[in-house]
Amino acid sequence: MKNRIVIAVALLLVAAGVSIAQSIAKSSVFAVINTSSTVCAQVTNNNFTVRSAMIIGKSSLTVTNTTAVRIGWATNQTYFVINPGQAYVIEFADKREFRLSDLYFNAETANDGVVVSYE
Repeated sequence: MKNRIVIAVALLLVAAGVSIAQSIAKSSVFAVINTSSTVCAQVTNNNFTVRSAMIIGKSSLTVTNTTAVRIGWATNQTYFVINPGQAYVIEFADKREFRLSDLYFNAETANDGVVVSYE
């Protein structure tokens, strides 16, 4: 009986490890710069869907923005503001997926941007 319990626990740990590895493999990070302070930039032009995204007010992984960026689901519509270095997580309560290509951002200062981490 003890052997069966040990084997069952080992199988559960392997299954959990595979699930975690798949989740990590699906995650990705990229940076987007807006060269204009008057025109909204699309976060990405790829039409893939994601479950969640963290948007960070940085122009690269190591450089924090000078001023805030405004994020919206369409051009020239601000839904939330991200101050330099701050992060905002987008995730629907019902876990439905959304397209990053539907997100736009406007930088108060040219050459500020966002770092996006998604899964």
